[in-house]
This record gives sequence, C-alpha cells and structure tokens, in this order.
Amino acid sequence: MSKLGVFDSGLGGFSIAWAMRRTYPNQDIVFLADQQNLPYGNKTEEVLETIIYRNMQWFVQQGVTEVILACNTTSVLGLSAIIHDFPELKMIRIIDITVGQLKEPHPAELLVLATKVTIASHAYAQALKRIDPAVVVHEIPMPNLAKLIEDMADDQRLKLDFDQHLKPFEHSGLPVILGCTHYPLVEKQLTAYLGGIAYSSINPLLNNQKLYTRGSGCFICYTTGEPDAFRLKISRLFAADVEVLHAEI
Repeated sequence: MSKLGVFDSGLGGFSIAWAMRRTYPNQDIVFLADQQNLPYGNKTEEVLETIIYRNMQWFVQQGVTEVILACNTTSVLGLSAIIHDFPELKMIRIIDITVGQLKEPHPAELLVLATKVTIASHAYAQALKRIDPAVVVHEIPMPNLAKLIEDMADDQRLKLDFDQHLKPFEHSGLPVILGCTHYPLVEKQLTAYLGGIAYSSINPLLNNQKLYTRGSGCFICYTTGEPDAFRLKISRLFAADVEVLHAEI
C-alpha cells in the first residue's frame, strides 16, 4: 500500500494532514513537522534546499511514495536537483491547486498573504495572471505570522501584526489567498480584519481524490522539535489526541 507524506514546518501542515485523515480514513499518512527549522519563510534558498533534501531522504526511508509539500515556501523553490535525486518520490506542490479553486468570474483584485520567500518569488501573482492577465494582485509578506500561530498567539498579538502589515486593506472587502498553510488557523481573525472571503489549499487538496488510495488507515505524526509540546498544541487547536514521535533528521 502506498503511503502519502505531508510535509510542513509546523501546525499548518498538520491541519491539512488531519483533514485528510478525517476525510479519507483508510489512507496511510505520514506527517512531518520540521519545527526545529521553523520559520522557513525567512531562510535563504540554499539553506531551504538543504533542509528539504534531508527531509525528502527521511520520507523515502519511511516508505513514502508521494509527498504533499504543504508549505508554500518550499513549493515556490525550483527543487530540480532534489526532484532528480528522488525519482521514486512524487512531490506535490500546492500553489496551482490553491489558485485553481477561484471560479469565474474571477476576482478583479485580491490579496496574497505569504512568507517573504513566497512573496519574493511572485509565484501566486504569476499563477493568478495566467488565469486572468488583468487581475490586480497585492502581494503582502507576513514575516511573523507563522511563528505567532506556532506560539499560539492571542487575538491581541495577532491584531498588532495585522496592523503592522495589513492596515491599508483593513475592511477593504477584498478576497484573500492564504499563501501559507499556517494562515487558515487564523482565518476567522484575518477575514474579520480584511472583510473579504479567504481561499486556502485545504479544500482543493481534499477534493483531489487522485491523491488517495485504500490502505490500513495508519496515521503517524512526527516532529523534529519537541513531541510533547507539539502534541499539546494539536490537542488545543484540533481537539485531537494524536501520538507525536520525534524525528532525527
């Protein structure tokens, strides 16, 4: 039976892996949270490629055949050398999947919130303009938000971060693409602040049934950080009792 890997730097990827678990209970899933290297979005491409190489090597050792790169920052990198070195491993990026859910008529103007690396790549803007060359895209880096979410920041701290980066668009009503898998965890706060609807990668991934096979329903969660601390966060955010193992990578 094929194992599906889900890879991220932390809680954002877990939200995807857990949604898959609940929707496709017979799918074998191995989730890896590389919390030791969080946040990814402020690192150089060279450092990120080294990190990703080691993590893909680890997935192969676990018998995984497909990996969802549930991290937008890793999805925007070239990764040609890594793809070449792991021909047995299919890597699935989420940017085109996320953008593909926008239905006609497409929004004439929208926001993209993501890490610095993702925004600097203009990957979302390019994907959106392939759909509609006339679309106006406001790309906004949110360098602190993923870490704030990992730290379980309260609404007051989130509001301070929103004010710092999003103030010109407060109550604008513009739709927003959540270009980091951490951000749906604060979707309620973001949409209340911005006033528009939000698009994330979770629903289109769940609807892509080609990803899923029938297995034993094994769900294994690993972190390169502290397993007990990650398990507590999962319990608080998702009301889920999940065993978390430590991954030495």
